[in-house]
Amino acid sequence: EKEGGGGSLWREMWPFSKPKPDVSAPSRVECYNNRDFYFECLDKEGEGSEKCKALEGKYHGTCMKPWVKYFDLQRKRLKVQGKDWVSPNMEGDRGSNKP
Repeated sequence: EKEGGGGSLWREMWPFSKPKPDVSAPSRVECYNNRDFYFECLDKEGEGSEKCKALEGKYHGTCMKPWVKYFDLQRKRLKVQGKDWVSPNMEGDRGSNKP
C-alpha cells in the first residue's frame, strides 16, 4: 500500500507499542475523584486498611502510574508536615474552585 496504509497497520500490530493513555477531561475527573475517595478512606480507616482496597484498585486503575506516584508523594509530604489532604481537584466532584 501507499503512504500510511501499511505503515500505520504495522505500528498498531507492533508487539512493544502501548496504547496512548487517556488524558481527556472525563478520564482525569474519574482519576481525581477515585484518588480523593481513596485518600479520604485512608484518612478515616487508617493506612493499609482492608476497607480501602477496592478504592485503591479504582484509583490505580483510572490514574496513570506517574500520576499515582506523584499524588502519593504529595500526600506523604503533607502528612509529614502535619497537614491533611485537601483535594486540589478543580475538575472533579470533590474539588474546590479556590485559587
